[in-house]
Amino acid sequence: MKGKAPQTILTDHNTWLKDAIAVEMPESKHAFCIWHILSKFSNWFSILLGSQYDEWKAEFHRLYNLEMVDDFEEGWRLMVADIVDFNDRAGAKQKMQRKMQKVCLKTGSPIESHAATILTPYALSKLQEELVSAPQYASFLIDEGCFQVRHHSQTDGGCKVLWLPCQEHISCTCHLFEFSGILCKHVLRVMSTNNCFHIPDQYLPIRWRSIGLSSLNHFQGTTSRDQPERIQFLESLVSTLLMESVETDERLDVACDQVSMVLSRIKTLPRSS
Repeated sequence: MKGKAPQTILTDHNTWLKDAIAVEMPESKHAFCIWHILSKFSNWFSILLGSQYDEWKAEFHRLYNLEMVDDFEEGWRLMVADIVDFNDRAGAKQKMQRKMQKVCLKTGSPIESHAATILTPYALSKLQEELVSAPQYASFLIDEGCFQVRHHSQTDGGCKVLWLPCQEHISCTCHLFEFSGILCKHVLRVMSTNNCFHIPDQYLPIRWRSIGLSSLNHFQGTTSRDQPERIQFLESLVSTLLMESVETDERLDVACDQVSMVLSRIKTLPRSS
């Protein structure tokens, strides 16, 4: 070339070449060969775009064959924006799925295994927090059915737990269950110490349960006298709806459409005085 640099130079997708050309031939226009770029599309975008990959690739080829620079630049800007938007939505979906997926067992206790078959992932995670802490507490029988429970580092004080197995009644002076609907570490300690391997049904509130078809059929046709129970059922239903809907885009679309219609219908009904 007798010391004359080319106006344009095409290379494969190589970062070292790009840096070297920028230093040695700063006046030359350097571009990557389209063949090398296309050969890597599958690795770059097939997993990210999934079923939309072929449609995206076809749109890229349409843009590549445009003759007017302005048309290409406008189309390319929109395409990049769509890829970024798709990536953001995919990331949000994955985040929600990780949040809603069932929590792994942490203690291996029969109580935890039983609860995992009934509770929503969120409720199970709150119960697990109490289960993990429970072994740090000691329980002392101070009267028939009455236990004093305190942290192993304490010499006095603590909470009093009333446990009547024949009636499946249990309560604690910390009142965590009354406040949140989750059994406290003190109660769980007494239950495990006294060989109780499952949580009585009344201490698994409806609002914290995953809803199956059997539960759904049970609540159909309930009367207004069951309003508090139905409110708890609705809370659990919403939690289960969210958990099931984020599995696929099709499920999510159906859920959004149906919930929108239900909400619109509810808004047309009169409010109570």
